Amino acid sequence: MLEVQSPPENISASVIDGGLSVRWGLPKSRGTSRPRCFEYQLDMGDQERPKNVAAELSYTEPNADPTCTYRVRMRTRKTHACQDSSHWSDWSHTVTVEPSVYTLSTLVIASISLGIPMILLAVLLLLRHQRVSKVLFPPIPRPPQKYKGFLEKSDTFNLFHSAPPAEPVEEITKVEDMEQKPEQML
Repeated sequence: MLEVQSPPENISASVIDGGLSVRWGLPKSRGTSRPRCFEYQLDMGDQERPKNVAAELSYTEPNADPTCTYRVRMRTRKTHACQDSSHWSDWSHTVTVEPSVYTLSTLVIASISLGIPMILLAVLLLLRHQRVSKVLFPPIPRPPQKYKGFLEKSDTFNLFHSAPPAEPVEEITKVEDMEQKPEQML
């Protein structure tokens, strides 16, 4: 009696670590439920010929493109070791693996493009705070020392000589009378 197998059950596919990983369960069968008795054809939709997988319940296609959409389907049959003649089952339902690329919104792009330069400018201003404060608040200029007396006394004719201090200074001279004797003069 010719037994036509059902396709594998619980097919799942995902892109993991740069490879397309496909897992499935054993098909329903009357005679045996050993994985080594089945061989599978795996169609990932991007190849000319399906991949043949024997005695396994998973397959990983290396170097899968994470931006590509994959449509995976499978079929099965018993191996010659477990049964003389077996036909391929019907194809399973198609499992679609969509790309998981995060699209940036306009608001996120604008926030990043304006936020990073503003943060860098704030750091630069903090590092250059002393220089910025001198530019924004320059010191009040003071006149040179030679003009201070002139400005304090308002003497218009004494430009180049320092003026005496504004406080009056008392000068005391002590004079002593001494009589001179004629003998001492010689």
